[in-house]
Amino acid sequence: MIVRSVKLLWSLLVFAAVLWFALFVELGERTLFQHILRIAQTDEAQDLGREVNEAGRRASEEVERTVEESARERLERELSDEDGGVAQEP
Repeated sequence: MIVRSVKLLWSLLVFAAVLWFALFVELGERTLFQHILRIAQTDEAQDLGREVNEAGRRASEEVERTVEESARERLERELSDEDGGVAQEP
């Protein structure tokens, strides 16, 4: 119990230190957070975001289609097993 508490406390301290560094320590004229925001606002980063979003949508549709086909095949197999191996037309 104490070991878990110490690990949690250590993790929170490290997180707080990284957060403080990102928000308050200047790297040149800006902080790390400000640099990341400026990079994210570039046209290239915006294009990348749109492409990643589109790829995720396509992957989601493919998974959904595969799951539906799998469920349909399983249902047909279960129905044919109940009918003694004779498949019926839907």
